[in-house]
Amino acid sequence: MGKLAFRTFLTAILIIFSLGGSIVSAQDLCQCSMDIIYPGDEDELFEISDEGSVNVEFYFENSGLIDLQVEFEYDFPFDADFDGPETATISGNSNDSFQIKISGIDVETILGGTSESFSIEAQIVGRQGIPDITSTIGVGEKKNASSGLKIPEIYMLEVEISNPFGPINSGSSTKLIVTITNSGNIADGIKDLEITDDCPLMTTGELQADSFATSMQPKFLSSGISSDSKELEISVSESHPKRNCDIEIMITSKASAAKGNTVISRDEVRVSVEPGLNDDENDGSSDDEDDGIVVEEVVSTSLPAPNILILLFSVLLASVNLNRFRENEN
Repeated sequence: MGKLAFRTFLTAILIIFSLGGSIVSAQDLCQCSMDIIYPGDEDELFEISDEGSVNVEFYFENSGLIDLQVEFEYDFPFDADFDGPETATISGNSNDSFQIKISGIDVETILGGTSESFSIEAQIVGRQGIPDITSTIGVGEKKNASSGLKIPEIYMLEVEISNPFGPINSGSSTKLIVTITNSGNIADGIKDLEITDDCPLMTTGELQADSFATSMQPKFLSSGISSDSKELEISVSESHPKRNCDIEIMITSKASAAKGNTVISRDEVRVSVEPGLNDDENDGSSDDEDDGIVVEEVVSTSLPAPNILILLFSVLLASVNLNRFRENEN
């Protein structure tokens, strides 16, 4: 029994050494490489779109004479969804390229300009259709490639004008609230601010870009100023007619202008102008004038109208009495 155990142990040692030699020789059989295909200069980052997606390409080159069966594994940051090949067979003396579709990245809640690396791993699992035993025990040959993903800078300053409480009388004024909010993913401010209206007898107060916070943090961050509000006074001339006036405010993102990509935001509100109190009194007094119109007064009575038969009978009776009076005189 002792000799049998020793022989078994020795056989195991020989198998391990033999397997190790096979591993080395198997790894030497792979004349292959893998790398990222960059759209421009090498080693640049892949910038994600505003929609949270990007495509990444890579290639696997097999310079050997036999076919290689490969399994791919991926590691992407930002909780991204991805769709890429899981396995592939690369023929001998060939170069195959592959594409990975990355999506589902919430770029509006990640600070613009942030970058993190990703990696692609290819493991040789077969040669010429025969499974590679080295891969089954975890020591198979692997090729790696890596690069990085970059979050885009989103410039999104939103301007909002409050609605007026009601119509404005001519000769009076009111105040509107103008609110600027940074809904982008990078610190931003206002470079230019412009106010316009389509009523020549309306005047808007001064509201400068630098009256707001010079730098507002993205809204998704819990710290820092992300929104600022100011009052805008609207005055209407006494001679302003009844009319609807549209007021528009347009702002330019400071951060976008610094990058040579001007982003503009705008909002508008409609203000109704009504005649003033003096105009209403004048209108009321003019309504009381007759303006040359003759008004006839109609008098009515509630007494019943006399019947035609009664009238005829009365005339006949009067005629008979008149004849009798004449006969008595004679």
